[in-house]
Amino acid sequence: MKIRALFNLPGFAWISIFSSWPIAARLPTLLLVVSIGALALYFLGLPVSRIVNVIVTIAFITSTLALWIILATSAEHDLTEADIDNEKYLSMLAPTPSMARLETILGCVLGLLNLTAMHLLSSGRGLWVLELLFNPGFLTVNPAMYAFVLFAVVVMTWGGVITIHLLFFLHRHYRAYLTLSRDLPLNLFDLEPCQIVSRPLLRYWLLVVLVISMYSLFSQFSTSDSPQQEIFALAVAGPLFTILLMLSWWFIKPVWIIRERIHDLKILEIEHLKEALLGDRNALQKTHIASMADEFAAPDIISYSERVSNLWEWPIRREMQRIAFYTLIPPAAWVMAALVERMLDVIL
Repeated sequence: MKIRALFNLPGFAWISIFSSWPIAARLPTLLLVVSIGALALYFLGLPVSRIVNVIVTIAFITSTLALWIILATSAEHDLTEADIDNEKYLSMLAPTPSMARLETILGCVLGLLNLTAMHLLSSGRGLWVLELLFNPGFLTVNPAMYAFVLFAVVVMTWGGVITIHLLFFLHRHYRAYLTLSRDLPLNLFDLEPCQIVSRPLLRYWLLVVLVISMYSLFSQFSTSDSPQQEIFALAVAGPLFTILLMLSWWFIKPVWIIRERIHDLKILEIEHLKEALLGDRNALQKTHIASMADEFAAPDIISYSERVSNLWEWPIRREMQRIAFYTLIPPAAWVMAALVERMLDVIL
């Protein structure tokens, strides 16, 4: 399965192959790889607390990657199944070769900046990881810690690349759906096709809350006497989650445009119906009932006008609203409780 969002991105070809595997084989494979890496670090002599921090960091980066891939594949599926000129919008999801290279460079820079921020937030305790990496004597004195440092540099750099690719993809996704929300034909008799614009919003909110909840859960496994997890949260996880929540507007804007278009279409339809009730029957030719205008008497026009007036303007099914709302409550409450607990620990 080819994923357009991964076109021209170096180092991500394996994801398309991995995505084609049966679901039952993906999770065991990931757990096996993480287990092998953890055992290797353990036998090299790395403390268990450091290994736990490594696993939490990998889980955070993996969840960010999963967020990106799920949004990308879901958008492609929705656009492919829609009865529109989908190639126009699908092509907007893929990065150009030059943009892909730029994103990769920015990602590497972000990864190194994250390492720098973590070093500064640790109040300068110990040497910077890159100093240890390029210190030949350190490999001989403490190979386990050297392996940990090398692994940290690779993981943080890779995490920076994934983060930048995700943010740039979200912008391309926003542009594609913004264009779609303006081009999508509307029919008051059938507003079902408009649901394509609202699905990414519901999907994004649920995934972001799920990722935040999973990170908060995994972070509880870190040891209380080790500050690495708090430093990682301040330097990396916290800013990224804040940005992701702020970028919800990129998913709200297309939905808002569709809502405004439906609202304007309703007003225009009702105005034409009022003109027809006042005696201008030709006004019905400008409505959605033009083909059956001769069959509509005054009571029928009034009934139809009331039906149009009561039409739900948001391109989101009301039952989906309830499902999304009640699904978000438990993880959101749990996350807020965990954040308040951490803040009280810091203050007190």
